[in-house]
Amino acid sequence: MQFLFLGMVLSILVGSHFYIAKRFFAFFSWTGGALKIAWLIMLVLLLSVVVAMLLSRSDLLGNFFADKFIWLGFVWFGFMFLFTIATFASDLVGCGIWLAAKWLPVSADLWIPRVRIAFYGITLILGVTALIEGAKLPKIEEIPVSIANLPQEFEGYRIAHLTDTHIGPILRESWAQQLVEITNSAKPDLIVHSGDIIDGSVEKVGPMVRPLTELRAPDGVLFVSGNHEVYSLSKPWLRHLKSLGLYLLDNKHIVVKRGESSIVVAGISDKHSGKDSLSMAPDPGQAFKNAPPAAQAPRIFLAHQPNQAESAQGYDIALQLSGHTHGGQFWPFHHFIYLQQPIRAGFGKIGDIRVFVSNGAGFWGPPMRLFAPAHIPVLVLQRG
Repeated sequence: MQFLFLGMVLSILVGSHFYIAKRFFAFFSWTGGALKIAWLIMLVLLLSVVVAMLLSRSDLLGNFFADKFIWLGFVWFGFMFLFTIATFASDLVGCGIWLAAKWLPVSADLWIPRVRIAFYGITLILGVTALIEGAKLPKIEEIPVSIANLPQEFEGYRIAHLTDTHIGPILRESWAQQLVEITNSAKPDLIVHSGDIIDGSVEKVGPMVRPLTELRAPDGVLFVSGNHEVYSLSKPWLRHLKSLGLYLLDNKHIVVKRGESSIVVAGISDKHSGKDSLSMAPDPGQAFKNAPPAAQAPRIFLAHQPNQAESAQGYDIALQLSGHTHGGQFWPFHHFIYLQQPIRAGFGKIGDIRVFVSNGAGFWGPPMRLFAPAHIPVLVLQRG
């Protein structure tokens, strides 16, 4: 599966670079030596993305020069995506102008180049804006949530929802330390992480997650695995994260009590899990086994991907907390999320389950965010 994914990514990278190059070079009418130099630069840019991906998974992670190259490679990765969309959009508009010029007094030779310049100019502005937004720390966002049958003792109960921190290639220990300080400042009663904590091997990334030991909440810190834990070998990572004081909820639940009242918090492993001996397949039935009835103890459910709600129907879940989508991370990727997930960000309903999807605190790949700011939702439970 991973080789298929990598092959698909490589095909998209090569195709996108070729498409941008053909249109861009034709626009400037480069020939001879200038054209050869331009193609060489495009080849270097393509290789920079591939090498950045390889370095991010290599033993060179942490080397000063390797780290700078990783950052630059992923930055171009983001700009490449934006330029591909801009080139395609300007081609469509250009076709419209060309057709219009056949019946209207419109000069295609005049307006098509202007459209191309306008699209590329807007793309540069959006790309720089995305870089600035990507560099910002996540902010606390308090979100009231009504829960049916919520016991009076849990009125105002605060759950800090972390997800998609992706500590590793770019987001390092210093960022994790700031994340912990911001989360703790919200004074949550419970901290949950709905997966993709890391991106990389335990050997290289393990030391970077040390600050997570400083997360503080009266009812503890719970987490479930995401697809990146699976990609980075689940068992070693899950053992390491548990050693830091985080409690794994893959196919388990806990009962949180306030006097004689309680709520149930359950979780399942990511849907990519269970395909080898290093991970456990998601099993909602196992997660709620021997849990108190939902009428007595409302159920909060952690699952990395929103569409995992489809396999958890009929368990009387009051609220599912998920991530995975990054809220689209940077526009216009928002629109592609719906090809895989029914909810991009915020609240939605999947069958009989109300689902909340967080934008996440970190990012994957390009250090960019556009119209999908990083945040740390603090869900404040209310009787409803």
